[in-house]
Amino acid sequence: QKGQGIKKIANKNDFIEFFKNNPQCYLIQEFLKIDGDIRVLVVGKKILGAIKRTVLKNDFRSNVSLGAKIKKIELTTIMKKVALKATELMGYEIAGVDLIEYNNKIYVLEVNSTPEWQGFKKVTGINPAKEIINYAIKKYEKI
Repeated sequence: QKGQGIKKIANKNDFIEFFKNNPQCYLIQEFLKIDGDIRVLVVGKKILGAIKRTVLKNDFRSNVSLGAKIKKIELTTIMKKVALKATELMGYEIAGVDLIEYNNKIYVLEVNSTPEWQGFKKVTGINPAKEIINYAIKKYEKI
């Protein structure tokens, strides 16, 4: 959802007020103070690459659509394994896996089945659309 609908609640009163006025179902996560996250693009069982998305000052979200700064990065072996396993566990063949490193551990924030990739393409030079089409053709040829 490109960071939409994400809210940071700082204290108990904010929590009570928010839920009193918005009686819906929510996913609640502990806030971890980090400078951004890592987006890993996976097609099939292959990692296309990864970018680091750095949050803007005065925001806590790292979405490119919101103006986060991005740069190409190399993944560690464990990051690669985690991204591939997360994609597999979700049953996806194409995914954008968002990771963070916190206290020397790797965490999966989310696994997107329809990831945005314009920022990824811009900084990596890799064309995900082309990779997805080639993957689909190879898969179809096996049928």
